[in-house]
Amino acid sequence: MIHTYSNPPYIGLTGVTKQKDLREILEYYNQMNRCSVPHHLMVGILASSKTLDGKAPKKYPERYPKKEELANIFLPHPRTLNLVHLHSSEERLLDDMCTVHKLGVFVSEDRNQKCGFQINMTWPDPYLFEVYRTQWDSPEKRHIIVLQVGPRAMEEENNSSSRISRRITGYKSLVDYILLDYSGGEGRSFSWNSAYDMIQHIKVRSDHKIMVGVAGGLGPNMLTPIQTLGSMHPTLCIDAETGLMDPHGGGLDPRKVKLYLYQTHHHIFGIQK
Repeated sequence: MIHTYSNPPYIGLTGVTKQKDLREILEYYNQMNRCSVPHHLMVGILASSKTLDGKAPKKYPERYPKKEELANIFLPHPRTLNLVHLHSSEERLLDDMCTVHKLGVFVSEDRNQKCGFQINMTWPDPYLFEVYRTQWDSPEKRHIIVLQVGPRAMEEENNSSSRISRRITGYKSLVDYILLDYSGGEGRSFSWNSAYDMIQHIKVRSDHKIMVGVAGGLGPNMLTPIQTLGSMHPTLCIDAETGLMDPHGGGLDPRKVKLYLYQTHHHIFGIQK
């Protein structure tokens, strides 16, 4: 049986730049429904203030689609979360989010399509999310917001699980997911025991109302930390980026994505029917 959640756990792949690659991935993903996995597929497109200004980023340019391509990548699917992973600043955040909407990135024939943002910033002012939700949410549609807690955010709180979880309580009704990102897209791995302690603190302080995910050095054949965490937290979210890339600089490698999906569905979260 496939369970449904108002905010479902997800298995994430970040760095999608071409719709044809996504179509191929979704065709394979549909086959994974033989596994009783509650997780949806999070499809992540990278964007930044710079790319929304029409400029190429200096770092990992192959992972960022051009501004004019953003609206032609996502595909509707009942079990995907279509998220723009946005690198911004407090001065630009609301304008950048507005630009993404006006580009038509979230326009879909399916009104129930889950979509929104992952915000890759260090402890942004929660008030910005209040303003965003007032402007763009409605009784019929709540956009997903994932707050990335990356290495810099963790360092600001001395990598203390207690302090980080206390800081997160300020976002409790405003964000839907917290992503503990130990890598920041650099492919660095993490230890499951430190992540477990932080997840426990966040869940307790949020009254289990915020979904929690982890990222850092994950990909095909690189899922060791998740094997233990997944058994302890069956609705844990995960995300991968660098581990899914073509090592020769060609962007996302669909073959790696398929192996990653197979391993996460069959060996980590799923039970083969």
